[in-house]
Amino acid sequence: EASPFATIQKGIDSASDGDTVLVAVGTYTENIIWPEINGIKLISAGDSSNTIIDGGGTSSVIYMNPQTATIDTTTLIQGFKITNGGNVNNGAGIFCSGSSPQFKSLMVLGNQADNLGGGIYIQYGSARLTKSLVMNNTAASGGGVNIYNSNAVLVDLLIENNNSSQRGGGLYIWAGSCSVSNSIVDNNSAGSSGGGIYLESSSNLINVRVANNSAGSGGGLAVWSPSGSSPSLGNLTIIGNTASNIGGGIYMYNANANITNTLIYNNSANDGAGIHARTGGFTLTDVIISNNSASSNGG
Repeated sequence: EASPFATIQKGIDSASDGDTVLVAVGTYTENIIWPEINGIKLISAGDSSNTIIDGGGTSSVIYMNPQTATIDTTTLIQGFKITNGGNVNNGAGIFCSGSSPQFKSLMVLGNQADNLGGGIYIQYGSARLTKSLVMNNTAASGGGVNIYNSNAVLVDLLIENNNSSQRGGGLYIWAGSCSVSNSIVDNNSAGSSGGGIYLESSSNLINVRVANNSAGSGGGLAVWSPSGSSPSLGNLTIIGNTASNIGGGIYMYNANANITNTLIYNNSANDGAGIHARTGGFTLTDVIISNNSASSNGG
């Protein structure tokens, strides 16, 4: 049997490609810097309720930014609570750049970034985030999760009770081509746009419930399509969202979005309670817009 290490950092620093580092149940106050090694599997012996990595409010809890190694999906982080990251611009809980690991069965809770991605910040690469809870995180934009210029895949997530002062209270996706499916984005808020989700790329949202979020514009979802991008939105439920200004359910600006098989229901705003759209060549197919309420125009 291998000798135990006092810290998670020492365990992964001693690992080789393909090694599994099994972490005993407990609380570990650490700011982990991922080594230049691919294929390490960091796995809790318990789960996210009882195996906790606490960043102490001093930096990102997990920082992955390889300079020489290629980190791919053979790298796995599974079964932890990631909490109390702070004092960073981006990615207080998890900062992942230029890498394509798997993050699975995590609880990313109570982290705060000054700029982007309070809970999780992903840029470049094709990281996979599955079966995880992202909750009670804050940032200027992307309070829960921020995806930048990445082909990240997000599946089976609950993104809840996150806050941003600007865009994307729950989730902010800009540039790249990200996929989000089989997920719930609930009760998040943004000071400006996209209380639940702010989408600024050719990404896909499939079978996503966006509920009870709030923002100035786009209480549930805000979509802006930069030149040439065409996001695809299918099988969505946009329900119970609120905008103090425009677009209670969805706000679209210059949006070439394709929206199919979607229910937009019981949202509220000053103008355009269900959908408020400005310019763009968006299409709606098999979309039900019902029981939305505007205090001024366009219920």
